[in-house]
Amino acid sequence: MGRVNGWQSGDRHTGILNTSDMTYSLLRAIFKLRSIPDVEIMGGIVPVDFVSDAILYLSNQTNSFGKTFHLSTLKQTNFIEIFEMMTTMGLPIKQIPFSQWKMDYYNLAKQFPEEAFHAFLPLINQIGTDRLSLPRLDLSNTLTGLESSSIKCPSVDTELIDIYVKYFVNSGLLSPANGTNHYEHVSAHRKP
Repeated sequence: MGRVNGWQSGDRHTGILNTSDMTYSLLRAIFKLRSIPDVEIMGGIVPVDFVSDAILYLSNQTNSFGKTFHLSTLKQTNFIEIFEMMTTMGLPIKQIPFSQWKMDYYNLAKQFPEEAFHAFLPLINQIGTDRLSLPRLDLSNTLTGLESSSIKCPSVDTELIDIYVKYFVNSGLLSPANGTNHYEHVSAHRKP
């Protein structure tokens, strides 16, 4: 059995992601608000191509039978740091007090009832601390099972976030604010 531990995200090479899932809806809300709450959220962003490659490989190994494989990054990521990376790439996303962000999010959900923003309201209501962590699961079966393959557990780093940001800009998820072309800033950040 394979279990994704974290938020399944886009492809590591193209940034393309499922525009019908909850992660995409939350990202759309964050980009519309141009803010994140000041709550430390620890978890994983797990690229979809890693998940599919790992499942295909592991399911074809006879010694995988009866084992559970947790598919995740090697270490949890602080989501505040991810959005700080985006800000250094020219996409200003400010960090604001959780109570203000929560009120802004509620107003956004009311303003756009056709969007799936309302689906996160129960989760947002449960957040009441300075830190929220997704459970960390044992990756030993996954690491051992993938040892003899070329498939490696991904890292969430500037390179991966840059790929995602470029996709968000090119797909229209992120639009220039105040007439500024953020794509120029993103392009300038990328290494040749």
